[in-house]
Amino acid sequence: MNRKASKVICSAIITFTMLLGSSGVKANSNDFKFTIQEVVRLSGQDRFQTAVKVSQQGWKNGSEVVILSRGDDFPDALCASTLSKKYDAPILLTQKIR
Repeated sequence: MNRKASKVICSAIITFTMLLGSSGVKANSNDFKFTIQEVVRLSGQDRFQTAVKVSQQGWKNGSEVVILSRGDDFPDALCASTLSKKYDAPILLTQKIR
C-alpha cells in the first residue's frame, strides 16, 4: 500500500470515529445529584485522640471491626484507609512501645 492510500484510509478512520463519538451518550443535568452535608470538625489533643473522636462520631453504634494503624508511620495509615472503607470500620492509631 502506498503512502497516499494510507493517508486516505487514516483520514477515513479518524472522520468515522469523530462522527460516531459525536452521537454518543449525552448527560442531562438531572443525571447528577449532589447533597450538601453539614461539616463537623473533630479534633483531639493529638492525632491519637482525634482518631478516637472520629471513630466515636462515625460509628455511634460501634463496629465489629477496627483497623489498627501506627500513628508515626503515615503510609501505614494510608493503606488502612482502604481496609476501613471495605469493612466500614474506624481506624485507631497506635503508639510505638518504648
